[in-house]
Amino acid sequence: MDQTLSPLKVVLALTASSASILWASYLLLILAFLIMLLTHLNILALLIIFAASIQHYLYIRIQFDRQLLQQMIQSQDTLHAQTEQLDQALLDLKLISSKKSGRIWTVRLTGILRLFKLQCVVLAIQLMLLVSMICLGAR
Repeated sequence: MDQTLSPLKVVLALTASSASILWASYLLLILAFLIMLLTHLNILALLIIFAASIQHYLYIRIQFDRQLLQQMIQSQDTLHAQTEQLDQALLDLKLISSKKSGRIWTVRLTGILRLFKLQCVVLAIQLMLLVSMICLGAR
């Protein structure tokens, strides 16, 4: 079980920085508002606001997965038993389809990492939009 939990712990540790990414996103959002007040670049500011809302959604999803991983790691049950219980709870709450039930953990971890990488990409897009606002506003 320790070998199976090792990737869980790595993903858990990696996604811990999701909150920092969210705060960086908020900072970019505030800077965009300040620049918007000084210039008339509203469309870029709206794009940054949209990206920040995506950022917040991704943060919520990643934190949900992190909490589930934390419970899996701390539980005394076998990983297989925990996985069955988790899938049943997610099915009952209609958070997954029956097709996704019973997936192996490498697939699940890949999904979590995909969300985390997407969060990083959205932050990079926000930063590029902010730099564009600064460059266009300086004219």
